[in-house]
Amino acid sequence: MLELILTRPDERPLIQTAKGLRFLVLDELHTYRGRQGADVAMLVRRAREAFSSDGLQCVGTSATLAGEGDFEEQRQEIARVASRLFGDKVYPEHVIGETICRITPEVDTSSQEFIKDLRARLSQAEEEPLKSYQELCNDPLSIWIESALEITKEDGTGRLVRCPPGSIYGDQGAARKLSSLTGVPEERCAAAIEKQLLASYECARNPETEDTIFAFQLHQFIGTRYTLPLSLKTSAT
Repeated sequence: MLELILTRPDERPLIQTAKGLRFLVLDELHTYRGRQGADVAMLVRRAREAFSSDGLQCVGTSATLAGEGDFEEQRQEIARVASRLFGDKVYPEHVIGETICRITPEVDTSSQEFIKDLRARLSQAEEEPLKSYQELCNDPLSIWIESALEITKEDGTGRLVRCPPGSIYGDQGAARKLSSLTGVPEERCAAAIEKQLLASYECARNPETEDTIFAFQLHQFIGTRYTLPLSLKTSAT
């Protein structure tokens, strides 16, 4: 749309009104690469000239923009790419990453005392799930889930980062890891994890923020060889 505005004679009044534009925000920054990245980089430069904005500040946002190495190395690479895209110097210290905090208590999940508590908790998995937010936070199964599936410490810095995405089932799944740790059958571990995640989503919420304990996400990809009804196709797209 910005490209169109800059080329349509009828939009000249809008361009005049926006003279001295201070900020230009580009969302989904990770998508601007290759030819599209070059097109967007040229568009930013044309916008700066068209709006007479020598002091234009570009802001890029992305939930998935990262690279190899630790956070400081990632910031340097992001700053380099952003500088090329924006046509202006971006410094690594101006790259802001997410700050992650633990919700459950930090304990040694490999200690025999914790494993004993966790095993005892799994033996009660058939009971009603915990309802209270504070109960759920202090529950051994919640502590293990957050430590094993949610967050981990970055090597070298100790900074809290997200764990790589994983599954409950499979050879590398959470249920298999929990079963190996506690000796509880894998099927029971899987059921307990599912119930705990659902309880955190459906029942127990932070009384002040209404946030859930776990920020778990479900990405579902459906493929089929069969022709779907038109209505289903439409809703899926």
